[in-house]
This record gives sequence, structure tokens and C-alpha cells, in this order.
Amino acid sequence: MRIARPISPWCWCTVAGVPMSSDVLFLSPLERHASALTGLRDAFGGGEVLAGTGFSEALRTAFAEGRPTVGLCAAGILIRLLADQLHDKHSEPPVVMATEAGDFVPLLGGHHGANRLAQDLAEAGAGFALISTASDAALGAAVEDPAPGYALTNPEHAAAFQRRLAGGEAADGLRVQGDWPLRSDGPARENPAAILSLGTEGEGGETHLRYCRRDLVLGLGCERGADPEAMTTAVIEALEQAGIDLLALAGIASVDLKQDEPALARLSERLGLPLRFFSAEALVGVSVPNPSSVVEAEIGTPSVAEAAALLGAGDSGESAAALVLEKQKFGIGTLALARAPEAITDFEAVGTPRGRLQLIGLGPGRADWRLSGTAAALRSADHLVGYGYYTDQVQPLPHQQVHTFALGEEEQRCQFALDLAATGASVALICSGDAGVYAMGALTFELAARAEDRRVQAVDIQAHPGISAMFGAAARLGAPLGHDFCAVSLSDLMTPWSVIERRLQGAASADFVVCFYNPVSRKRDWQLAAARDILLVHRPAETPVVICRQIGRAEESYTHRNLGSLDPADVDMFCMVMVGSSQTRRFQPVKNGPTHLFTPRGYLNRGEDPKE
Repeated sequence: MRIARPISPWCWCTVAGVPMSSDVLFLSPLERHASALTGLRDAFGGGEVLAGTGFSEALRTAFAEGRPTVGLCAAGILIRLLADQLHDKHSEPPVVMATEAGDFVPLLGGHHGANRLAQDLAEAGAGFALISTASDAALGAAVEDPAPGYALTNPEHAAAFQRRLAGGEAADGLRVQGDWPLRSDGPARENPAAILSLGTEGEGGETHLRYCRRDLVLGLGCERGADPEAMTTAVIEALEQAGIDLLALAGIASVDLKQDEPALARLSERLGLPLRFFSAEALVGVSVPNPSSVVEAEIGTPSVAEAAALLGAGDSGESAAALVLEKQKFGIGTLALARAPEAITDFEAVGTPRGRLQLIGLGPGRADWRLSGTAAALRSADHLVGYGYYTDQVQPLPHQQVHTFALGEEEQRCQFALDLAATGASVALICSGDAGVYAMGALTFELAARAEDRRVQAVDIQAHPGISAMFGAAARLGAPLGHDFCAVSLSDLMTPWSVIERRLQGAASADFVVCFYNPVSRKRDWQLAAARDILLVHRPAETPVVICRQIGRAEESYTHRNLGSLDPADVDMFCMVMVGSSQTRRFQPVKNGPTHLFTPRGYLNRGEDPKE
């Protein structure tokens, strides 16, 4: 089974509908380069700029995330910083060095986007792209990264072919068999008798690179909840029995009612193909040879597999898209195959993708406390949704739309994000801390679970971890959560105080370290005192307490108190209050030095009950 190896896509396609030019990071270790990088970014048409502080970490993080980077600095700086991450040239993202003279040198990922990035930057800035790879110098493009709509069928011979190319075996020209598949206009000299050749015809080998035209679309239908492995195996076997080259597949298409089918997602992942959907209204207008009245009665269109394949291949009534494999049944589904009149260069622009809603927690406040995947998740979204105080902490990219909601509009915020994602958009719902801890994660899932619209239920909801306030505060203080702990919100806006009170009594009697979220607000100030009194029944008045304010932000402060002297007047809505257990201890090795908190787990007194 041959499946196309994923290539660096930034230069010609999109990721989740986002032009990859928006994902390029322009950076320099010198602050004085900020204006030059900004001008280059603007001329190029998108990207992010960083100059000065944070350069090294930003470069390494971007490379690890597969993000294209352009460094305005010496080549040695870039290589030394990335040296320990260089493992596989086939998967390295583009890294381009920019010179102060305005020229661009691809350093890494030359055959997977860097050469093309350097050329585009040179055109945008009126400079030169200094490309050293043999195939680009001789052919004007990389042999391993063909033009959109083509796939290399014998990549195992690419290295040998390029060695021959560098050795001068194409000095008298190159033989082209079939279509020219590279990202250039063709060889400088074409010679029918040349030793080296490439194209869409012939037998692949060290002297001939053969490419496949990607012009086929796989249309699929399946029963609800079909087994992913069984589906994948059945489809691949059916295609191979029909003699279909899997490299010729440009994408998979189906009806939008199947957006959340795990079987379709698994097949898409296995084949490395984009998955797109059409409404029943769009499919019903396509003429097919094998309509089904049963299917029409159930979902509103007489055809899924055949109609989706034809629409995916560009059947608009004028084009010559045609079925090359009519509907076939395979137990848990149906498949059909349509061929486009030309190579399909941008299947991701066809139909709509499955909508995606990413739940993102920014952490307590500090940018360097955000987890490494947070930035990549934010960049991949088309829409940023959130409370204005949170969205203001994110710098949107040029392609992104920001939708802000006021405090108190939590349900509207989550429903809007779900409805937007249901249209096929990629949405990021931004929260502080961790989106699943006293934030919008649970409400989003609750709304999706009760939705009657299948499109809303089908949204791909992805939760990304974040650092919650109690963990950020605990790290600042030492190890107060070293033993059993719990978090309790004292807000009774949605949870009756009687419920909160029962939970407090349980936490107090169990001697948990307790982290109080929402301890007070402008209109609610008595609950913290009530909670304090409940805890005092079960633990001494000297129990350590810390009022943690603006955790991780510039105004951050930690005020130490004892439980008996805790005064709610010292607390506001920007605080979290951490109350130790009866075993929590303070540790201040030097007068006027920092005070640490720790709660022993029992390593030094195994098996002993501390209260006995």
C-alpha cells in the first residue's frame, strides 16, 4: 500500500483554511531589527514578528511545532540553537536565514518549503534567494516537493537521482515523460535522449522519478458508528482490488451528517487525505447512475458516495468529472470514485471541513506559563472567542476574527462558538487557567450534549490543557499541594449554598488542603467567612492560609495569614485563597526571606496517622 508522505504545505495550501504565510515567524535576537522584520512581514503578507528578548526560546519552540521561521541573524546562531532538534530532514520545517542586505538563504527544510519560502521572500523584498540544493539549481524546484496535484511515487530513489543530478548527468538536458510535475516551468533544456528523466509516465528508478497525478476523489457513505478499523481495511482492500493507485487520491468526500464519524476520520488520517463534506441539498442535485430511494428517505438525498465523489472532483454541470468506480457496497458502507478533468490542486477548498472548537486555557496570566501547544492551537484558528479580558491577552493574526463577550455572557459565548464551528469554521474559545477548571469547558460540552442540531453535535471539540490558578500559586509557594487537596468555588450564583456547605464540611473533616476559587465578589462577601468557620471546627486556628492575588500577573502578591485571623476584607475578586491542612507547614530558612509552604505526604513517617 502506497500512501503519500505528508510534505511541508505552507507554500501552496492551507491548514484548517489558514494560509500558512500567516504562520511564519520572523525573528531576530536584536531589538533593532524589529522594524526591518515588520516591513518584511508586511511585504510578505502575513506572519508574526519577535525581536530581542525571547528569541532563542521562540526559535526552538517554533521548530518543535513545525512552524516556518525566518531569522535575521548569522546562520551559525540558528544552527547552534537547533542542533539538538535536527533528527530527520524529511520532517524538518523550513528555516530561512535573512541577511541585512535583503537576501535569503534556506538552511533547513529546503526540499519541504524553505526554498520556496526564500524565493517568495526575495520577490516580496526585491532581494535574492540563495539556494544551494542541487535539484532546485538545476530544475528550479525540489523534486521531493512537487507541484500541487502531484505525488512522487518512488521517493526512495530521490537521493540517488539528486546525486546524479549534482554529478552533472543532466548537463545535456533532461527527459520529460508525461506531465511536468514540479513547481517550476520546466527544465532549462529538454533532451529526449537524456539519461535522467522525470514525469507522470514511465517506470521509476534512480534515473527516473515518476509522479502520479492526484485527480481522484473518494466518495464514502457508512452506517452510523461504523468500526474505524473495519472501515479502513474494507476501503483500502476495495481500492486495491480495483487497481487504484492510492497516491492518485486527492481527498475524501461525504455527506455532512457524517462529520463526526470516527471511521471517516480514521481513514482520512490513515491515507493522509483531507476530508470534506457536502449538505444533502447539494448532493441531491447531482445525477448519479445508482440512486437509492431508501437513502433518500432517510437523509434527503438518493446518493452519498457517488454524488460526493463527483462534487469533490469538481462536477458543476460544466466540468468533465466522471465516475471511474461506481457505487460499491462493503457491508458497513459504500464507496465510489470520481476523476477530475485535471490534477486537483486545492481539495481543501471543496465543500466544508468538520467544524473544530478548541478549548484553550491561557494559564493564570504570564505568557511564559502557557503550555507549548497553546500558541500553535491559537494560530490554527480562524476565530477567537472569549471574554474581552482574555482575548486582549492574545495577539490575533491577520486572518483571524475576534469575537468578545462581556462578563456574565458565558452561555451566549459558548453557544456562539459552537454554532460558528458547526458551519465548518475553526474556532478557539479562550479561557484563563485551564478551560476545564471553573471555565467554559464543561458548559461547552453541556450545550453540545443537549443540542438537537446534528451539525452542532458533530463539532470536533478539542480541549487543550492549561495551568490552573491553584497550580500556579502552589508552584510559587513551594509544595502546599503535596498531599490530598481539593478546590471549591464559593460562588452560589449557580450552585446553592447548601450544596457548597456540604462539600466544605466534607473537605474540612477529611483534612484536605482547600483552594477557594471565587472567594468574594462585589455583591457577595459573606461566604468566605462562613467557609473559614466550617474549617476551624476541624483544624487549628494556626493553620497556614495564603491570599493569592493576580496569580502570574504583574500585580501578583501572596499574603500569608492563619486560618483564625483570615479576614474577608483582605480578599477581592482577583484572589484565590489557599488553606492548608492540619499538616501543612511553613518554611522560612532566613529572616525576611521567602516563606514556603509544604504539606508532607508521609515519606518520613510511613503508615502513621498524624492525628494520633
